[in-house]
Amino acid sequence: MNQNFSHFNLSLNAIKAIEKKGFTTPTFIQNEIIPLILDGKKDLLVQAQTGTGKTAAFAIPLIEKIVEKKPNQVLIMAPTRELVIQLSKEIYSFCGRKRIKIALLYGGQSFDSQVKRLKQGAEIVIGTPGRTWDHINRRSYKTNRIDYLIFDEVDEMMKAGFANDIEEILKNSNRNRKTFFFSATIPEKISRLAKVYTKKLEIINTSKKEITTQLTKQVYFEMFSHDKFKVLKAILAYEQGFYGIIFCKTKLKAGHLGRRLAKLGYSADGIHGDLAQDVREQIIGKFRQQKISILTATDVAARGLDIPNLTHIINYSLPQTPEVYVHRIGRTGRAGKEGTAITFITPEDDGRFFKIKKTIKQNIHKLEIEDLKIKEREEEETLKPIEQKKTSRLFIALGTKNSITKQKLLDFLYKNTEIPANRINDVLVAETFSFITTSYEDAEKIIEVFKDKKNGKRKMVELAKPKSEKTKR
Repeated sequence: MNQNFSHFNLSLNAIKAIEKKGFTTPTFIQNEIIPLILDGKKDLLVQAQTGTGKTAAFAIPLIEKIVEKKPNQVLIMAPTRELVIQLSKEIYSFCGRKRIKIALLYGGQSFDSQVKRLKQGAEIVIGTPGRTWDHINRRSYKTNRIDYLIFDEVDEMMKAGFANDIEEILKNSNRNRKTFFFSATIPEKISRLAKVYTKKLEIINTSKKEITTQLTKQVYFEMFSHDKFKVLKAILAYEQGFYGIIFCKTKLKAGHLGRRLAKLGYSADGIHGDLAQDVREQIIGKFRQQKISILTATDVAARGLDIPNLTHIINYSLPQTPEVYVHRIGRTGRAGKEGTAITFITPEDDGRFFKIKKTIKQNIHKLEIEDLKIKEREEEETLKPIEQKKTSRLFIALGTKNSITKQKLLDFLYKNTEIPANRINDVLVAETFSFITTSYEDAEKIIEVFKDKKNGKRKMVELAKPKSEKTKR
C-alpha cells in the first residue's frame, strides 16, 4: 500500500493542495481509485461508505486531468442540493493554483443564473439529476462532449426517484466518456445500469476493507423507549465538549427532539424535510460554525453533510440497515481525530442490532446506564424553558391572505432574524394578521429588524396592543 500521495506521480500543484488539506497517508479507497482514474482506461462501480475519503479519491485525479479553459469536461451528479454545494467546496480545495470554474445546477436557484454560469465556460458541472436533466432537455447544457461522468451516492439518487433522469443523462452523454459510480450499496438496478452504459467496467468493493473508521469508538445502551430522553440528557451532561448529530427515524421526531432540547437551554436545533430549504441551510450553517453544538436530523435531511471535528454521533433511533449504521457513524472519527458513536437499543431493536453487529464485525461495547449517574427526577418537565422569561406579544401584518401558515411564519422569522422556532410561542395566524409571543429580548430584535418594513400601510411588526379591561372580563 502507498505510504504517501507522492507515489501517485501527481503534479507539485496537487501535492501542495493535498498537504494544505492536512492529508498525509491515502486511505484504502484512494489507493485503489486514484491510479485507475489517472490511467483513464476503465469505468468504475465503487462500493464505498461515508468517511472513506471517496470525494478526494475522484477529485484529486480529475483535477490533474482537467485542461484549464476547456468547458464541460466533467459532470458530477449528487442526490441533494446540500451535497452538490459540499462537493464543490471540496473540489475547489484540491485545485491549488489551477484555475477551474465550477457550475452548480440544483432546484431552488434561478435557472437563468445557472445558464449564465454555464456560458462562462465551467470545466466542471455539479448538479442534482432533476435540474441537470432540465438543462439538458432545454439545450442550455450539452453533455455530448464531456470526458467524465460521476455519480456520487447513486443509491440515494435511486431512492429519491431519480432513476429515469439518471438513465436519460447516461443516454445523452458522450459515448466515449469515462463513467464512475460511487454507492454505499449496490443493488441489482444500479449494477445493471452500470453494465449497460459503460464499456470497460471494473467493480470495486471498499466497504469490506474499510467498513468503519478506526478512530470511532462504538458503544450502546439498552433501555425502554420512554427512557430515551432521560438517557440522552445524561449523556449530554456526562460528555464534555459535545458537538454532534443525533439521528432520528422520522422528521417529526427530529423536529420535536431539537425543539425539546432547545427549550431546556441546550444549544440545539433540528433539520427535516418539512423545513424550507433556506431555513435548513441557515441551521446547517450555524452548526458548521459551531453556534449550534447539537443537530437533530433524519438520514435524508443530513444527507450530504460533511462536517469536520464532530465529536459524537448518537443513534437515537436504530437505523434500518447495517449500511446506514456505518454511514452514520462514519461522520465522526475523521481526519485523525477520535470520535464516539452511541446507539440506543430498545427491546424491539434486538433483531436488527444483532444483524448490524454480525455484518460490521467490530466491537460495539455495551455500557450501563448507571454509569451516567442519572438522577431520578422529572427534570425535563420541571426546568423552566427559556421562553418563560419576561415575554412580549407581537403583531405581524401577515396572515392566511398572504399564504402564511404557522410553519411559514416561523420560517419567515428565522430567515430574517435567526430566532429559531423553539423560542416563539402562542402563534396565532388570522386572515390578515398574526400574533406571536417571545422573550423581551427576542421581541426587541424582531422589531428592530422590521422597523422600516411595511405590508401596505401597516407596519410589518409592532407590539400588540394590550387587551382592554372590558375584553378581559
